[in-house]
Amino acid sequence: MIRETDNEVASELVHTGEVDLAIANFAEDTGDPLVLTDFYTEELILLMQPDLYAAQFPSRYFDSRCIHLKDNHEFALFDGCPLLLNPEGDISGRFARRLFRMNGMSPEIRVESSNIETLLELCLRGAGACITPANLAEAVFTKEQMEHMVQVHFAEGAKYKIRFASLRERSRWKMLRDFIKTAQTTYESVHQ
Repeated sequence: MIRETDNEVASELVHTGEVDLAIANFAEDTGDPLVLTDFYTEELILLMQPDLYAAQFPSRYFDSRCIHLKDNHEFALFDGCPLLLNPEGDISGRFARRLFRMNGMSPEIRVESSNIETLLELCLRGAGACITPANLAEAVFTKEQMEHMVQVHFAEGAKYKIRFASLRERSRWKMLRDFIKTAQTTYESVHQ
């Protein structure tokens, strides 16, 4: 059985042995009974329609749809921008709220949902800007849609590791090792 859930529940399920393998944002090995294997590095980005960007920043011209913040205090510029966010229990939701506190922001949150596909669809339609894992956006949007969107990259704290985790005694299972190897190889071939 495949089960989709948040990081905290995934960690609990693999610790209790209810699942054999979890893929999530697990912290570095802390000596617990889990064996962790790196999968890939994820990056959170802010996506928005060019029309929304132009309405938010009418006096700013941009010749690239890819913007890199020099430091995360620059995110304060987006204070008046309507946002589409995951709840605070989600990695991107937690990151967004940390940015709000750091910059003393009180943003307009138009939609809060744990369904990132819904948020990305609303973002594509111009309903607001969305802080999302880049890999998820690339999986939901076509290449042309991604290239059309304004992409804002954060200065720090927006990258994190996605890892496989299994109980130490289950990590020796050939089936799990083969699955991990196949997933890593497939990911690398798609993202080269």
